[in-house]
Amino acid sequence: MQRVFGASHNVFAEMFYNYLSDNIPQRHIPIKRFLKKFMIFWPVRKDPEEEENEEKKKKQQSSSDFYKKLEEEKQRKKDLNRIAFMFYDVDADHNMNILDIIKMQTQFDDLSPINKEIALIMDEYKNVNIRPKYVKDRQIINFERFNQIVPDSCIIRELQHVLVDSFAHPHINYQNVFMPSGSNSESVNSQYVELKEKKKYYNYDSIFDKDLIKLKQE
Repeated sequence: MQRVFGASHNVFAEMFYNYLSDNIPQRHIPIKRFLKKFMIFWPVRKDPEEEENEEKKKKQQSSSDFYKKLEEEKQRKKDLNRIAFMFYDVDADHNMNILDIIKMQTQFDDLSPINKEIALIMDEYKNVNIRPKYVKDRQIINFERFNQIVPDSCIIRELQHVLVDSFAHPHINYQNVFMPSGSNSESVNSQYVELKEKKKYYNYDSIFDKDLIKLKQE
């Protein structure tokens, strides 16, 4: 974990492995599988002649070609965000339920980018399932809903840096998404241990506000 991301975090490492293994415990991950799961980050490189032809076509492209290109980019962004959703979907049931969100929110530092993102998801869950006085059918957060709440997940930026950018710009000063703002890789391990010990003794009421207590009582 530390060799790949520059810092260690057990829960993020678990999310990373679960994505690679399709949530199969102790599954061996060969290099071919690793490359296949992250192939979207490495578009096929075109030879110089093909790139030159592409540039000529761009100058001659019609409005329909332009919008087609936009749709392709939009779909690629959505496909990338689906990877982030699969990281969050810890039980691999294609939905983020309250237990998934609680697990994530209690395992990451409150000031980390990933926890801020999880807070958005939690707020949405509370707004549709807890805060209303009457809730006929509880709504789940599937990928489409997740994509509306978090259209550009910080997990994808993390993977983009680790898998691509860090090779092109190895000396760039980058902060991992599971690290608190302003921290560094040298201190994140001790901070994570302290956070884990502190949250281990939390009770339900100290983690959630009064809106969420209703869920526990039902």
